[in-house]
Amino acid sequence: MYPAGVICEIMADSGSMARTADLETLAEKYDLPILCGGWFYRLGKDDDLLKENLKLGAKLGSKFHNVQIFLHHSDGHILSDNEIAEKYLEVYEFGEKIGCLPCFEIHINMWSEDFLRIESVANIVQNKGAVYRMTLDHSHVIFKIDNKEEMKMFDLKNQLINKEIILDPFITGNVSEKWINQGLIWLMHARSVIPNNPKNIKGHHPNGTVGRGVQYPFIKPLPDQFHTDWDGTKLVHWKEVVKKILKYHFENKQF
Repeated sequence: MYPAGVICEIMADSGSMARTADLETLAEKYDLPILCGGWFYRLGKDDDLLKENLKLGAKLGSKFHNVQIFLHHSDGHILSDNEIAEKYLEVYEFGEKIGCLPCFEIHINMWSEDFLRIESVANIVQNKGAVYRMTLDHSHVIFKIDNKEEMKMFDLKNQLINKEIILDPFITGNVSEKWINQGLIWLMHARSVIPNNPKNIKGHHPNGTVGRGVQYPFIKPLPDQFHTDWDGTKLVHWKEVVKKILKYHFENKQF
């Protein structure tokens, strides 16, 4: 979340350098600052790409670069908290020098989907004297509520039973609120979603499977635009987190 102006986020892949001039021209023409970009990376393969995209962001005037890190290293092993923290510290220092700051995102299919790891990595980084900046896409938290399939991911069911984690934003001590109150959130993705979000049965992966369903219309869809009956009252959990982060930044004036 960046309060001073509009954010135009670009997804910056390895071919983006060729389009930099076009982006600069369009940003100037429409007076629309490109304050943020983002991409996803597999460590051991995309390390140089991450730095190149930070440089690209700096050239475009971006203040932040949203970073998704896959759970597995290119050699197949699951990344440890220390490995994630070491990579963060490396690109944190690089970004501070060039003026485009990396923010590590909470996202499904990434290391950060194991929510309890986020605080662990943040602690390692902070103990080194650095600022841990993360991107909150709390849709990835909310859609798991009451979702039996998602309970199987990263032993989430037992984490909830053992009260190691709380997903419901209306319950004090919930994980989104913890991240917010710790001052970790520097970017936020406002992708609306509901508990036990319906899968997108109209969208199929190449192998025929459907996505895990992490999006729900914020306003009532037109006839035949959405595959499920829409109920706007179910968005209250998602909205509650948005309210909490707005309140936090208003009271703390972090930026």
